[in-house]
Amino acid sequence: MEKASNSKSAKHDGTKKASWSKGKGGNGKGYKRKEPAVPMTRQDQKKARKERKRLKPHYDLVEKGNEVWTILSKTLTKDERRERLVAVFNELKGKLSLVVNKHDTARVLQQMMKHGTDEMREAIVTELTGSIRKMMQDKHGHHFAISMIRYGNDKVKNIIYKEMKGYIAKLGVHAQAARVLDFYYATASKRNQLIFLSEFFGREFVMTRFDDDEVDDLPQLLAKHKDRAKHIKEDLIMAMNKGTAKSLLMFRHFHGLAHQFLLAAEEKDRTELVDLLAKHPLALHHSQEGAHVVCQCLAYGNAKQRKQLLKALKGEVVTLATNPYAYMILIRAMDVVDDTVLINQR
Repeated sequence: MEKASNSKSAKHDGTKKASWSKGKGGNGKGYKRKEPAVPMTRQDQKKARKERKRLKPHYDLVEKGNEVWTILSKTLTKDERRERLVAVFNELKGKLSLVVNKHDTARVLQQMMKHGTDEMREAIVTELTGSIRKMMQDKHGHHFAISMIRYGNDKVKNIIYKEMKGYIAKLGVHAQAARVLDFYYATASKRNQLIFLSEFFGREFVMTRFDDDEVDDLPQLLAKHKDRAKHIKEDLIMAMNKGTAKSLLMFRHFHGLAHQFLLAAEEKDRTELVDLLAKHPLALHHSQEGAHVVCQCLAYGNAKQRKQLLKALKGEVVTLATNPYAYMILIRAMDVVDDTVLINQR
């Protein structure tokens, strides 16, 4: 009884059991005592964080960029802002590829594209030539790539396209790069959009530039390349499957692919694509081509597919009705669906 009471009192006497870790120690078993962690004050934590940042590569360049960002967040005149941007651009010149994928420096470079001169924009893009494709796939750098397209002139956009050319089908299914391609596709002319999409049609259109003025859409292309028609359709379906699997259907180049496919598809091929898209109409509704694709799915789909489409649209009637493209989906649904009970439930 005495032993039991002694062990019980040892448990509750407030003393902590020794903590051991593997390594050379003095207990003869290869273990050593862990030293308790010393609590840090808030000031010490700040100093430690700053010291860790200082050890990172290109710390000085990043800090200069952050200073400019802080200044730009204040109210400045156009000339003052430009003067600050020119100063930091001269500091970063020749080293842009080293810092463009850092989250804080990427913000400063976006400001340069927005508020800088055309000469500055062209100089930035020219210096980054060769690393743009890698930048598009970075979680921070892809934001700057979008700014290059948004604010750049035709010369800048041509440089970016040359970087993408031959890799569009691969970049189009990359989580970050797809955002850049979406913006490029949305701002391109109809002719350039078709040239852009042609890389999804097969390897031969990657190796040679698709600039045949006689071809304006996929049906005309298939008529000209009858021996390749089956393979082109297979490549398109494969690209759409990848986009669906990776939840990338909201990007507008996929809307363009689906639109072109439905223009040229036969009944069997059309059924396969409608079945693929039936659960994702909300990913397609916000562009003209995407809304047209949903309308085509409603028109050509069977009763089961139409029910899936309407189920996916449940609760979004106001959103669709007020969208400049998606209102067509509601009109087509009321036109082709016979089940009035089903329509009223949505």
